[in-house]
Amino acid sequence: MGGQMEKSTDIIVVSNDRNHLERLKNLIEEKGYSYDLSSSYEDAHKVLEEQAAKLLLCVVDGQDDPIAGLCKKFKSRDPQVSILLLTTLVGSDAVELANEIGAFWCLSEPIDSEHLFTQIELALHRRNMDIENTTRLIRLEEDLREQNKSLLRVQQEIQNILDAVPASIFFKDKNDKIVRTNKAFQELTGFSDSQLKGRTYSELCERRKNEHLEDDNEIIATGNSKGNIIEQIRTAKGTKWLRTYKIPRFDEEGAISGIIGLSLDITDLKKAQRTSIENAGKISAITRSVQDAIVMIDNDGEIAFWNDAAEKILGYKREEILGKKLCDYLIPPQYRDQHSKAFEVFRETGKGPLVGKVLEVSAYNSEGNEFPIELSISALKLRGKWHAVGILRDITERKMSEKALRQANKDMEQLISSLPSILIELTSDGIVKRWNKTAQETLSIPENSALGCKLSELPIRWEWKEISKALVDSRDKRTKIEIREVKFAREDGTKRILSLSLTPKISDGEEISGFIIIGTDITEWWTMENQMLQSQKLQAIGQLAAGIAHEINTPAQYVGDNLRFLKDSFSDLDELSHAYQELTDNLEKEGKRKKELEVINQIKSEIDIEYLEEEIPRALDQSLEGIEHVAKIVKAMKEFSHPGSTEKTPVDLNKALENVMTISKNEWKYVAELVLDLDPNLPPVPCLPGELNQVFLNLVVNAAHAIAEKIGEQPKENQKGEIRISTKKNENWAEIRITDTGNGIPESIQSRIFDPFFTTKEVGKGSGQGLAISYSIVVDKHGGSLTFDTEKGKGTTFLIKLPLEG
Repeated sequence: MGGQMEKSTDIIVVSNDRNHLERLKNLIEEKGYSYDLSSSYEDAHKVLEEQAAKLLLCVVDGQDDPIAGLCKKFKSRDPQVSILLLTTLVGSDAVELANEIGAFWCLSEPIDSEHLFTQIELALHRRNMDIENTTRLIRLEEDLREQNKSLLRVQQEIQNILDAVPASIFFKDKNDKIVRTNKAFQELTGFSDSQLKGRTYSELCERRKNEHLEDDNEIIATGNSKGNIIEQIRTAKGTKWLRTYKIPRFDEEGAISGIIGLSLDITDLKKAQRTSIENAGKISAITRSVQDAIVMIDNDGEIAFWNDAAEKILGYKREEILGKKLCDYLIPPQYRDQHSKAFEVFRETGKGPLVGKVLEVSAYNSEGNEFPIELSISALKLRGKWHAVGILRDITERKMSEKALRQANKDMEQLISSLPSILIELTSDGIVKRWNKTAQETLSIPENSALGCKLSELPIRWEWKEISKALVDSRDKRTKIEIREVKFAREDGTKRILSLSLTPKISDGEEISGFIIIGTDITEWWTMENQMLQSQKLQAIGQLAAGIAHEINTPAQYVGDNLRFLKDSFSDLDELSHAYQELTDNLEKEGKRKKELEVINQIKSEIDIEYLEEEIPRALDQSLEGIEHVAKIVKAMKEFSHPGSTEKTPVDLNKALENVMTISKNEWKYVAELVLDLDPNLPPVPCLPGELNQVFLNLVVNAAHAIAEKIGEQPKENQKGEIRISTKKNENWAEIRITDTGNGIPESIQSRIFDPFFTTKEVGKGSGQGLAISYSIVVDKHGGSLTFDTEKGKGTTFLIKLPLEG
């Protein structure tokens, strides 16, 4: 053996022929490579066990030569090692031997020294490129994974914002097909995202298709937004009315690619003027894993090396491209002159503006299509001439991904700037990170004054303690918290009311990274709701007015009759009194007693003094009873119709139910007996008395109507039904049951009885709002529950549960 013994060397030479070894040794030393020589299989096996090598140069006589087996073993241990064979075999036998071993090249005897050295340099260079390519592939894969993560984060960020928005949002393309929706739109329609995606919006619309598309065509043609579009759609929950604000959706080039719609459910407001209820097609994950193309051009600009990945990416087979000018096949025409000038410098110096850099440029494939690539170029000097080695990667998908990412960012910014609701994004410690246009206009604070400041320190005159508590609850419970009413004042002192929802942002590590606050100015809606509730109460009293007039008229009638009777009777008594007085006077003056006594007796006989003494007290009692009845009715009406407080107050529910029984008597007295079973130990319940009175009245009147429908409006005395009202305390709840003996609620409509405007009564007898309003009052405003139990042919019981602690 010769050379230095090291753990790693450039070349290990193996040959049984010592003349070969000596010749190869002299050549290798001349070129300055480190080496190790082995003259036998055993010697080579020992050397290869102890150290690594970049190139294995072996003299092999045939496939049965032990040294051939040694090459295979060493190649399997170190796949990156290059193997160069020297053999007496020629032609296909030599090629077969090289392929069997996995050799870089096979040289047949006799061997030209310069040619041998060239192959050694190429083999070592190939090994270096393989190592560099592997490293580059690993780095590129890591870059791709990071980019995909970034895209997915943006995609999730958009979806989080969309789902936090209370308004219903949908995206559709130019062909009217729905490509994306938010959670609110899915809840509104009752369809999942997968059920909506791919359907045309026209399929949901109740309007004729042409009417629906006229708005879209106008927006797409002009590029202008259009608001206050009233649409009626079919949902899984029935028909709903929407007020929709539509804006054009732009792609990355600025061309209109579809429509973004923001819809508010105005079903209740449309039919009763009572309520106004308020989020790029789904971005697909882009994954790719490709091999890089390796292309080498010689000093004349001709292609000298073309690997399998180059065939796949660029479309040319190796046999048709080798020896061709690179400039004529791969360089876009507009860059060919520039390439030729730069290559003239490179072929002399090995230097150029692209050498040693990683750049994004364009290339042409075999079909003449231009596409983007990532290119790195290194210089290699072979036989004294400079060659260029290029590593190319098709980055078309990455460019599409970047475009999609830019579109996603653009969609998000466009959406946020167009939202009609306040959108505020906070960091986990309350610093304002986003402040949209509506927030600026509503709260009178410019965006540049809000960003970077703590929300608690901004000059907003609102109920901050309540908002701060909601933020803490949202963080602790890791869920959305809604505040129904937040009062605030504008700069001019005008008082307004906001509805806020606070949603925590949860990071990949399950940490709370911030909050999204969505707010809507509901002042007009709140005012309208209170006005409509009072109007509803007045309407109910108006419906009862005829009966109440009858109830008042009857006691007033006999009070008037009795008073007239008292007047006439007292006139007679007055006459008798005068007669008695005259008799007394005459008897005293003249002593004429007999005649006057006869007159007095005659008068007493005519007026029946005994009857008057009996009936006058009774008439007075009846008058007092009638007046008390009138007073009771008037008091009940007054308590019922008085405008309610906006704050909850402790209320005697038993007294409230007695008042409802009194003012609704004309509704039930002809068809039912009303039985009260009130718990005397029921404590006062914190509630809104005016609104709860409305609930009780709705349920009692509905019970009377249900019984009348069963037995008729004018039943016989023994055919009357029964309405039973009971109260009791059940742990921390007050329970009120209102039971009727009507026909019960049909199973087919049980799921819809609390829907606004749903009614089975004839036109003019019911608006369909009573139970919907009652449900909203009990559940939304009191935190209670309103349920029912019904049996066909036997009747229905409505159960109201109210918390004893407000």
